[in-house]
Amino acid sequence: LTVITLFIGSSLFYYAIDETLMSHMYSFTLFAIILYAIKSFYESAQSRYFLLFAFALSFAVLVRPTNVLFGVFALFLDVDSYERLRHNIRALFQLKKLLIGGLILFLTLLPQMLYWKFAYGKYIVWSYKGEGFIHWKNPEFLITWFSPQSGFYTYTPLALLALLFTFYMWYKKEKNAVLILITLLISSYLCASWHNVYFGTCNFGKRPMVEFLPLLLFPLAYMFNAMPSFKKTSSLVLVLLLLGCISYNLILFRGFNTCYFGGIWEWKEFGRLFSNAF
Repeated sequence: LTVITLFIGSSLFYYAIDETLMSHMYSFTLFAIILYAIKSFYESAQSRYFLLFAFALSFAVLVRPTNVLFGVFALFLDVDSYERLRHNIRALFQLKKLLIGGLILFLTLLPQMLYWKFAYGKYIVWSYKGEGFIHWKNPEFLITWFSPQSGFYTYTPLALLALLFTFYMWYKKEKNAVLILITLLISSYLCASWHNVYFGTCNFGKRPMVEFLPLLLFPLAYMFNAMPSFKKTSSLVLVLLLLGCISYNLILFRGFNTCYFGGIWEWKEFGRLFSNAF
């Protein structure tokens, strides 16, 4: 239920159905594999899960270099004490595993490096030439989160509901709540610092945030698990909010016809497209 809700209630639906040449859906898949593999490895210490983790993380870095951030997230997964952190560090930072992981990363990147050598005469080429994080001192968080042009929460209000339950998890002292909040904040900061803060005029929400949507599976699953303990009125409100978020996303998908070309804060055009689709 959690997976289905996230799929049809977020911009992942758009990038999985309409914009499949974008990298974000594939990063989402790799991030989900990373979560599964590293959690299974921590719990069982089986080498096959470490290999799966190493391959998934290596391919994620190949797809987008900043995806290495998710490897750091994996290190702190399920950490609720200093002892648990030591357990994760000891599990990952063994010489044998570091050598194997480094070899997997090198072999994964090698075809790209050979192509760069053939095409440009160098093994390492910065693919984002002329681009960078020029707003790092003054990140544009409002545009990143709420702009009708590409705002993350504007296009995926389900993420706001998930964020609310992440804070609820924090209040209940559940594992991973603080980690999810920090990771979402860092990923938002990276988007808000990018030279083109709305990532072009053709998008459906904040594209680079799509790969971080697996993080929302935690609070959404927590919400579904907790709902039976809520009062009937509260549960009904949550169900209506979920249906509203899903309907909103599907209406946007229907109405935007690939791209929204309105201005950064052009709500009138945004509303017109939405009402026509509705």
